[in-house]
Amino acid sequence: MEKLKYLFKEAQNQYVVTCLFLTICVLVLGGAGKMAIVCALGIMLCVVGFMQGAVTVDLWVLMPLITYNLFSLISSCLAYGNIAEGFASIQVAFSVIYLCMAYLDNKGIFLLKKMCVILAAFIALSGIGEFVYDAVRLHSSARLGGLIGNPNGMGIFLVLGWFAYMNCMPNEKESGVQYLRWWKCIEPIILIALALTLSMSSFAAMAAGVIVILIAEMKKFGIKEAAVRGGHLLARLSIGLGLGILLYLAVSRVGQTWLYVCLLLYIAAVIIKWEKLEQFLVEYKAIAMILLVLSLLFAAMLIIIRPSFTATFGERLDMMKNGVSYFKVNPIFGIGPSNWRQLNLYDGDIYFNVNHIHNAFIHVGTEQGLVAMLMLIIIAVRCLIKNKRLYGRAEWVAFLLHNMVDAAFFNIKITSIVIMSGGEPAQGGKRLNALTTKIMFGVFAAIFAYNFYWYVQMT
Repeated sequence: MEKLKYLFKEAQNQYVVTCLFLTICVLVLGGAGKMAIVCALGIMLCVVGFMQGAVTVDLWVLMPLITYNLFSLISSCLAYGNIAEGFASIQVAFSVIYLCMAYLDNKGIFLLKKMCVILAAFIALSGIGEFVYDAVRLHSSARLGGLIGNPNGMGIFLVLGWFAYMNCMPNEKESGVQYLRWWKCIEPIILIALALTLSMSSFAAMAAGVIVILIAEMKKFGIKEAAVRGGHLLARLSIGLGLGILLYLAVSRVGQTWLYVCLLLYIAAVIIKWEKLEQFLVEYKAIAMILLVLSLLFAAMLIIIRPSFTATFGERLDMMKNGVSYFKVNPIFGIGPSNWRQLNLYDGDIYFNVNHIHNAFIHVGTEQGLVAMLMLIIIAVRCLIKNKRLYGRAEWVAFLLHNMVDAAFFNIKITSIVIMSGGEPAQGGKRLNALTTKIMFGVFAAIFAYNFYWYVQMT
């Protein structure tokens, strides 16, 4: 009887994991641009959740997330007369994903994280292929946007993928599972593609996460051991990112096909032998420390390649100041989702020609009100406090810092994958009975159904 219960539990976990992973795959591979697809995926997940029973879930994340959705929908209704217009309606998917993940045990959560890492590796590999194809065909380079659609979004997506990859490593050792040969190849692929984005905000977010790791290891192992471990980590980062920068420079500054081929062969060899490279760095610590010092030159190289980033940073500060000026218009419900750009066009201030203020919290406070902004702050603090895994906490730090200077939160692909790869819904949770969860999923499904109907009517 116990074996049957165990098999049923495993089958249930695999089913929910599969549905969640297929959802993120559809979102990432092009479905996020159409409300109909997002709504269909949302209804599917609601059906999956409705089939489950009682669940233990962290209410310090779920309830603020639902409150955020509620105030966002009210804001849409006040601005447009319905809840479907603007971006707020599709963000209901975040609550549904989080609640569905609460039905997974530790094994299911770990499996979902690994699948997200594999997806990130696929996105990175396809991005590298796209970059090389354009280089050979056009003999010119452009910052890599890939399947995410823009370089900054692609950059933070890959940063999250790298932290998720590192977060999976301790689990492999703890569970006694042997590494698959190709698993070690994921890290350099992600790092090379990340370098091709030249996303300064993503590099800064990654640096913030790495600093969190180094400080934690310094407290745990002492300065000497932490320096060795940090040197090994930063040496790998320098090599992976450096290869990507070399490829970018070869295309943008030289433009010779033969050079791309030579570099690609070299890059392929490094990827295949990445595990041996790691072992070499562990054995020869002095080499790792030299690479650590050289990694400090990486920032200077990026500044040379993208000298305009300082100007864009100043522009982002002006953008935030402009957004804060709208807080007083409607502090509770904001000016309405997707309305800031239109108002900014006529307010006599600088017109920024972007859809979102490059600070997610300020943008939410501007368009959806200060209550919605407060809910996001509560969620952010809770996720940072509760995540016990070092790389998991670093992933949230990177995501949050990026959203202080950019707008990744409003890209459903990016926020969905950070929930799936970094979320721990059952940890520190309270039990909700089956009736409560069914009511929740029923309400979410009704919202998606209404949005789907509205979209069909409008098109």
